[in-house]
Amino acid sequence: PDLMSSLADLCGEETFLKNSENLVTDIGYSANNLLRNGLAATVLKEAGWAELLVKALRARPDDEISVGWAINAIGSMLDINHFGFRTLLIAAGAEAALREAKETLNDIDIKNTCTEALSLLMMEDS
Repeated sequence: PDLMSSLADLCGEETFLKNSENLVTDIGYSANNLLRNGLAATVLKEAGWAELLVKALRARPDDEISVGWAINAIGSMLDINHFGFRTLLIAAGAEAALREAKETLNDIDIKNTCTEALSLLMMEDS
């Protein structure tokens, strides 16, 4: 967890993210892959990756590949909400970030994924 936290701290610097096209894509891609493993999902939660993904989503709004990976990872976090990711994403400002992304996206598939993630985020707890 310490390594992942340090990585999240370093990558979470806005200027750093805005100037790092490949890194922003890699954050979303890596999170998607790590979320498939329960232990890794716990590490991502503890290391602050919900907030990092929201920052990554906002960092390069014109880069649809980066935005798409971030949205996919946010959706994955919401799919496995038993780790409490929904609460963390809401606190990190995911709703506004997803709405902003949805307005600027041109790719219909990514836009649909964004809409699905927003629906999961706004879903009432049962």
